[in-house]
Amino acid sequence: MIIENAKVRFNLAKGKTFMKWKVEDDSNVLYLDPNRWSLIMKGCVLHNNIKKAKEIFNGANKDVCAWINVSELEIHPSEFFNIEMGDPLYYNPKESPYWYNFDGDNMDFMSLSTIQSIGKELNYIN
Repeated sequence: MIIENAKVRFNLAKGKTFMKWKVEDDSNVLYLDPNRWSLIMKGCVLHNNIKKAKEIFNGANKDVCAWINVSELEIHPSEFFNIEMGDPLYYNPKESPYWYNFDGDNMDFMSLSTIQSIGKELNYIN
């Protein structure tokens, strides 16, 4: 399945969509189990609400504060697509108030050519 102009984030709200990828486009919302589906995101921009992220980093409760805008999203069954590519990409505002790479570099608002999900983890190629 291919979706154009999507917004992707990891859902941490309690309930049946807890710990699932949330994919939104202009007319649909999908929740995808990361154990069943892998995502290939192309033409990506990392977004972050820095104010909310800093509040969470300083001890506030979790809230939606980060997402990825994606030009083209491919959705694949995980069992057929489990080869890691690129470098690790992280976001956890309890640990750091911004998107960051393996070296700890701030990657907020960066454009990346491709991001891949394997389970709950992300890897990127710039």
